[in-house]
Order: sequence, then structure tokens, then C-alpha cells
Amino acid sequence: MGNSIKTLTLLLISLVCMGGMDSTVQAFPIAEPGTEGLDVIVGSTEPVIATYRGNSASYSNSVYLLLNDSGIPDLDRNHWNDRFLFNNHESPVGSTIDLGSFPIGTKLTFRMVVKNTGRFYDTRPVQAGISHARVQAFWTNGETLISFEDLNHGPYDYNDLSFSLSHVWTKQVSIRKAWLTPDLVKPGDTLHAYAEITGDPAEIGDVTLVLGNRKLASMSDPEGDGMWTGTYKVDDGPGYKVGTKIYVKSPDGRVIAKWPGFTVEDNTVQ
Repeated sequence: MGNSIKTLTLLLISLVCMGGMDSTVQAFPIAEPGTEGLDVIVGSTEPVIATYRGNSASYSNSVYLLLNDSGIPDLDRNHWNDRFLFNNHESPVGSTIDLGSFPIGTKLTFRMVVKNTGRFYDTRPVQAGISHARVQAFWTNGETLISFEDLNHGPYDYNDLSFSLSHVWTKQVSIRKAWLTPDLVKPGDTLHAYAEITGDPAEIGDVTLVLGNRKLASMSDPEGDGMWTGTYKVDDGPGYKVGTKIYVKSPDGRVIAKWPGFTVEDNTVQ
């Protein structure tokens, strides 16, 4: 029995060292699939705070913010100007760096350098192939999570260095999550709409709650954190059986994102 336990223990240690354990069991966060190759866009004049979140990599990886010789975010290809942030084997998990404030709409590019292979990978979108970085806006508490993959041909687990940023978004405007409260309303009640919207705030012109073709209420983002809210007082009109949607429009009036899924029937929200 003792030998069997010892063998099992050694096998588990071996699996952990080789990365053979289930990748869903992580002590650190990894950005969601589908966020590969998205831009990082400053969405507030508040300081951008970077926080190191962890890794499970064998290679030693360091991440940098790309800057030009004036200290402005830029792709000048001179790595001596870039600002070191974290190393996955040396930086304490939870350590933070204040990157300072930037004009809203500034694009930030981060590069991970793999010391073992000499390769490097950016958060910039790729024209061909697979991006080695995921950028998940609104990961938690309004923060954006960035996760890197350090192997040239995968497997693409993106578990080799994760860090988060405050006050940034992704270029792509989308409604990540939306909901209405209360679940059941009657005439005279107030309906509240909420939507988490990712993307560059400069690209968002109007966010509205719509019933069929009728605009019910405009929505706003009072805190500037990507959480849009709106209210609508249910009237005494006839019952409806029409999908209620949230529309995001660009400044020139184009619909660039929408969220379906709500139905109003006889003045109740299903």
C-alpha cells in the first residue's frame, strides 16, 4: 500500500510539472476564449493600474508596455524605450504598477518576451495566424484581463502570464452581459435595464432600450466604468409580445451592437 501511495504521489507531481493537470483547475485567472487579438484602449483619464495575476509556465516571461523615446505609447521598434512591468517567475502575484494617465482613446500595446526562446508576442491584432494574447474587458470590477501564450505553435492555453489593467477597454464594441429588473412588472412599475458594454467609449454614441421599433429609454454610463443603466415606467397600453432589445449606436447613428433576449407580454417581462 505504501509503494502505491508513493507512486501515485510521484505521478501527480509529474503531471503538475508537465502541465498535464486539467487546465480548468487554475489558481490564477486566464482571459476568456474569443478575446484573442483585441486592442487595449484607454477609456478614462484615471491612472491605469497594472496588477500581476499569475502563471503556470515553465519558461521565464517578461511583459513590457511599448513606448517611444518620449515615453508615449507607440510602436517605435526600439525596445530600450519600453517599460518593464512583470516577470512571471519573479514578480509577486498581486503586485501593482501605476502606468500613469493617458488621453481617452490611447492605444496601449504590451509585449511578452520569452527569455528561453528569444521570441516575443504583442497584444496587437494579427493579420494571419493566431494571436498569442487574449484581452478580456470587464473581467472583474471593471478591470481588463490580459493573458499570454509563450509557445510558438501552442498548445494555446494562454496560461503563461496573466495581468489586469484598470480603466481600459477593447476596441471592439460589444454587449458582454445585459439584464432587466424586476423579472415581473405591471402597469405603473418601473423597469430597470443594465448592460456591460466593452469597447472604446469614443465609438459609442447612444445606448437605448427598445421594444419592437419603439424607443423606451436612453441608457447612460454615469461612472464611466462600462456599466450602462436606464429606466422605463411601464405604461397602461395594450399587452405586447415583442422582443425587447438594447441597442448600441455609433456617433453617426449606426447600430454596432445589440442584445436580444427579453420579451414583454401583457405588460410582464418573461
